[in-house]
Amino acid sequence: MQVQILLVRMLRFLNLDKVVQRSFAEYLSKRNFVERVHAVENNALSKHGVFNAHKIHKHADVGLDKHKENMEAMAKDVVDSLKGITYGGKPVYPLRGSGKFLVFDDEDELKNFGQFTDEQKRQCKTKYFPKRNKVFEYLVEHWGVDCNF
Repeated sequence: MQVQILLVRMLRFLNLDKVVQRSFAEYLSKRNFVERVHAVENNALSKHGVFNAHKIHKHADVGLDKHKENMEAMAKDVVDSLKGITYGGKPVYPLRGSGKFLVFDDEDELKNFGQFTDEQKRQCKTKYFPKRNKVFEYLVEHWGVDCNF
């Protein structure tokens, strides 16, 4: 459901004519070549073993800065464990995604909305707004996105 909501949001935000959701079979699918790379990545992660979620701070409450530092350290370890692996004879370059460049960052609200009954969804008055960041400014300038969306 969240994917469908996000697709409609992007359709409206980017003023597109149509958005299509496609799904392929998981793992070594002939139609989804990316899944083959995922199998190599999963193998490398399995060889590494368990990642330490308390590398910097032994005790950190979820959501606080210490917890975020632990999660960033663990994410770095995941990226480091993927460095040096190859797929098809070529190196895989793992990159760390960054949430600070998201245009919409209301994932928790979307999860809550997904748990509503149909009646609650119809009565919901929640609004969402894009974050004013570099990605948003790029989309306004180059894609013609309405800056007052």
